[in-house]
Amino acid sequence: MADAVMLPTVTTVQKGNVGAGEQAIIRYFLKGNVLRNPGDTIRITAIVVTAANANNKTTILYFGALGIATRGPAGDNNSVHVHQAWVTRMPDGSQRATGMVTNLTSSSTVVFNRDVLNESLDQPVEIKLTAQGTNDNDVVSRFFKVEYLPVNDNFEYN
Repeated sequence: MADAVMLPTVTTVQKGNVGAGEQAIIRYFLKGNVLRNPGDTIRITAIVVTAANANNKTTILYFGALGIATRGPAGDNNSVHVHQAWVTRMPDGSQRATGMVTNLTSSSTVVFNRDVLNESLDQPVEIKLTAQGTNDNDVVSRFFKVEYLPVNDNFEYN
């Protein structure tokens, strides 16, 4: 597989949840036709910190309509979570997603998801990280990055 190509997404803007409902704390729209070749992959990395309290918190990394890396609800107290996911285009146009969430503070929680997706890749696809807590800023984003890994060194992102 080719070297990764950074899409214009790297951000360290800090944004937290507000109140108790699920809400996007960071989002990006992947341009249509980025994953145009079977085997083309994107790698998504998102890092959040949780407040120093015992409130239940939930974080979900989405590719389109489906959550592909989920943590919670859990009473994570003052911890750092890394969400990572890989989405690969298959020959039939569907996508395979593998996601994981690692709690870096306790080094004890790794949650894996594997899903089949059917997003329309010729249109923009929303990638977002959502958070839900009890109080404002129970979950705060710290880092977000999307990388394009073209198959066969065939870089065609434009």
